[in-house]
Amino acid sequence: MPCLGVGCHRQNSLGIASFAMLYLYYNMITDYGRRFMYQIAICDDDVKFREEFQEQVLGVLELLGVKGKVCQWTSLEEAKCALKQKQTVELLFLDIELEKQLGMELGRFIRQELADYEMQIVYVSYESGYAMELFDTEPLGFLIKPVGKEALLEVCRRFLRKQNENKQVYYYKDGLETKVLSFRDVVYFGSMAHKIIAHTKEGNREFYGKLGELQEHTPGYFIRIHKSYLVNTHFIQSYRPDKVILWNGEELVISRSYREQVRAFVSKRLEEM
Repeated sequence: MPCLGVGCHRQNSLGIASFAMLYLYYNMITDYGRRFMYQIAICDDDVKFREEFQEQVLGVLELLGVKGKVCQWTSLEEAKCALKQKQTVELLFLDIELEKQLGMELGRFIRQELADYEMQIVYVSYESGYAMELFDTEPLGFLIKPVGKEALLEVCRRFLRKQNENKQVYYYKDGLETKVLSFRDVVYFGSMAHKIIAHTKEGNREFYGKLGELQEHTPGYFIRIHKSYLVNTHFIQSYRPDKVILWNGEELVISRSYREQVRAFVSKRLEEM
């Protein structure tokens, strides 16, 4: 009888242990495949553009060595309905001119009402000049129609870099236990005395450490705005000269010594769009 999985022996019958190993091996392979099947949505009311753009996107992902599954939405309501039903979307290409510029409304619905800062949004339009209006929805990028291959390739590369960043974790000690914290779940880190407080949407975690040392391990989407605050920019709703406003309305002060750094970060994000 041929070997059926890792650790399987040639024998007349498979024991319970061998079946268990085969089951685990199958799930490991299946999970590995899922990681590289990205869930993508195109929201545009132009059927011809949607069909052609879907082929473009899948072709670029193939060049980058990954696969994608694409769904198409034709209206604001269709998109909202799918997202309310928890349809998974990792990358959304969103037409700004959708139903008289309601594309921006969908972007704000995703960030503010759903509080989803993990989905990457790329706005698509025939016109440029929307950068400031779109900034509060933290877009990954902006594409001008007709979309060129190089521009789409760069956006997809940026998306894959973001996905890799989102997998990063931090290990910390909690008594005798070593615990794991996913950076993407942290809204911001605060420091008090010798402790670091990780503020997440599910609650706070505390551990001993220095914010400066922790900063060296954080992904590129974290920014220091104060000696006591290290913020996940995915959860920032808006920037002011002296403070940032988070997704839940909480305000954090930007100290004078960090204002230029924050201003430079915002300018860079605007240029990338």
